[in-house]
Amino acid sequence: MTYPAPTPVPAPSKRKKWPWIVGGIVALIVVGSVATSNKDDNTTRASGPQTTDVAVIPPAAPAAAAPVAAKSTVVYKVTGTAKDTTVMYTTMDGGSWSSSTEQDVPLPWEKTVAVEGGLFSGGSLIVTTGMKGGQVTCSVVVDGKEAKTAQASGEFASASCSGF
Repeated sequence: MTYPAPTPVPAPSKRKKWPWIVGGIVALIVVGSVATSNKDDNTTRASGPQTTDVAVIPPAAPAAAAPVAAKSTVVYKVTGTAKDTTVMYTTMDGGSWSSSTEQDVPLPWEKTVAVEGGLFSGGSLIVTTGMKGGQVTCSVVVDGKEAKTAQASGEFASASCSGF
């Protein structure tokens, strides 16, 4: 019986030393230049009080008043034929999020929320039908203008009005 010749094991690769040597030389040059730049030169200094030139900066103008956040009215509406709906609504109000969930909501349903605008604003309205199914329509009205609307039908179907 013949066995195949064993394959030779490659020799471990040598690590290159030159990057370490170059790095050490650069570090020595940097440290040496910093050390020599901080040495006191042999100049004679006058004794007595020393003066320093000072730039005069005029007083700053009074800061402008912060802009007043605009107030908005958000109306969440849900209509449809579903009998066992869950309504979840989230609103950004003055820089903080608020979220509420209501279950087994009889339709039609409506919620009006007064919010402060700002850098970030918006929210979401999600309506889910229950085991009995049915049809639902969600809509969001912001300051009298319809911002979003969506519909869903069937068992455990969801309509989502978000991104307004």
